[in-house]
This record gives sequence, structure tokens and C-alpha cells, in this order.
Amino acid sequence: MSASLDNRSLLEKAAELARVLVADIVFYHPEQLEQGVLTGQWQNVLTDKLVEGRKAFYSRLPAAAGLPVDFVQQAFAEVCRTYSVSRSSC
Repeated sequence: MSASLDNRSLLEKAAELARVLVADIVFYHPEQLEQGVLTGQWQNVLTDKLVEGRKAFYSRLPAAAGLPVDFVQQAFAEVCRTYSVSRSSC
């Protein structure tokens, strides 16, 4: 039971860290986010930021390296979906 609690705790920490890192990237690069979302190419436009985000993520939470989820990608996708809906560009 302790292992599952530790794993869930790791998942929660990973998701939270990814959201924080993505929020920082979005804050400092809003024009790239807007361009990526409006063109539907956010992954291409923000590739270098995704790479930087993943490096920071795994350096701060190395235990997440074995998890089968790309938390940074998920956090970016959520921001882009939210941004699209708020801009009514879907």
C-alpha cells in the first residue's frame, strides 16, 4: 500500500511540476504560444521550449524518468486547449 501511495505522490508531484514549468514558459513566450495555437502547430513552434521544459523537469524530478507519461507535453496540451477555447479559435 505504501508503494502505491508513493507512486501516486510522484504522479501528483510530476503533474504539478510540469504545470509550473509550462506556466513559466507561457509567461515568458506568449507570442510563440499564440502563434502555435492559432496555426495548430504549437508543438512545432514551441519545440525548443518543450525540450528545455523536459530537461528542467527531469533535473528537478529524476524519479519521474521511469514513468510512461510525458507530463510536460500534457501540460502544454492543456494550456493550448484552454487558450484555444478562450480565444474561440477552435
